[in-house]
Amino acid sequence: MGQMIPDLAPRAPMSLKTNGVPKKPQYDTTFTDKVIAATGPNADRRLAEVMPSLVRHLHAFAREVNLTVAEWSAAVDFVSNVPPCCVGPTIP
Repeated sequence: MGQMIPDLAPRAPMSLKTNGVPKKPQYDTTFTDKVIAATGPNADRRLAEVMPSLVRHLHAFAREVNLTVAEWSAAVDFVSNVPPCCVGPTIP
């Protein structure tokens, strides 16, 4: 069986520094709200309730750990390949 979570190349050192001290990258403070707004008026009622919370949590996590594109892609691949037996029953 293949490796579930790939080894990712080491992250390059942060180049943003203030007085020689690394600082976190700056993020667009309106990005999360823009993603949530893209849901649109025709979204399923329950998804329109659940997805904003999921998006806020995922974006906060990504900012907290400075998630890279490679790490995000690995996570998406992992979740996409979870076998149906591990997901549980579908709730109507």
